[in-house]
Amino acid sequence: MKSDFSEEVTILKSNNNFKISDLKTTISGSVDKFTEGKLQVPFTTKNLPKDINLTTLSEKVEIVFVVALSNFSKISEASFKVECDYLTSEKNNLGYLIPKVILAPDFIKSIKIIPKKIDFLIQK
Repeated sequence: MKSDFSEEVTILKSNNNFKISDLKTTISGSVDKFTEGKLQVPFTTKNLPKDINLTTLSEKVEIVFVVALSNFSKISEASFKVECDYLTSEKNNLGYLIPKVILAPDFIKSIKIIPKKIDFLIQK
C-alpha cells in the first residue's frame, strides 16, 4: 500500500441467524512510511555474584530498529532497556554475555542488538 484508503463495501449475508441493519459499511486505513534507526544504549548485568567483579569490553550496545516515521521522534535511549543475565552465561559455560531487550516501545516493528555477544573479564 502506498497511500491511505477508504472504500464502501457491501456486506454479504452468509446465513439467516444474524440481523444486519446496514448492508454497506466503510473500510478505511492509513498508511505510514517506515524507517530504520540506530541508538547506542547502555546495558546492565543481573544475577552477578557479589564476590565477582565483571568488566565488559563495552558499556553500550547498538540497537537497530524499524519504526513508523510518525513515531520516530518518540524514540530515545531511554525507550530501551537492555539486560544481560550472568547466570545464563554461567549455566551454559559461556565466556560471554548475551544482551536482551527487556523494554521497548510497542510501536517498534523489529529490533536487532549489535553485538549479539559481549565479552567480559572476571576479576576476583
